[in-house]
Amino acid sequence: MTRTDDEVAGLVLAAGGGRRLGGRPKALLTHRGRPLVEHA
Repeated sequence: MTRTDDEVAGLVLAAGGGRRLGGRPKALLTHRGRPLVEHA
């Protein structure tokens, strides 16, 4: 298997209260300018 310039990235959404994130719902955090839930 050879490496190409393509990259694979994945996000695993885990909805919840986000206590460690200051109480913000994790699904509403942004990635590349959009809420995570929009990437799912």
